[in-house]
Amino acid sequence: MHKFFAIFAIITLITVSYSLTIEFARAEVTILGQKLDCDPAKPPTEGGCGIPQFIKLASGIIKWVIQFLAIPLAVLFIIYGGFVIMTAGGNPSRMEEGKKIMKAAVIGL
Repeated sequence: MHKFFAIFAIITLITVSYSLTIEFARAEVTILGQKLDCDPAKPPTEGGCGIPQFIKLASGIIKWVIQFLAIPLAVLFIIYGGFVIMTAGGNPSRMEEGKKIMKAAVIGL
């Protein structure tokens, strides 16, 4: 069980690091795939970033988290719950545990 979470954490860390590295390596100012239409180095009164750009950034972060973290995590936990049910061997408590895992994944998503 601990190996599963360790491997999953490593894969997630590599994926996130890779995608953020690509974002920072671009010549234009982008954050999570969204091009900024302002200059972060200037104050808002001189063409810098303000509240609308912050809302755009927050929206991009939320979309990114849902797309690249929440959905794959939910799928993995549904698969794991199915695996627990399949390997229960008729044990009602293990079958119930698998159902709870799957239910929590769906509700969490």
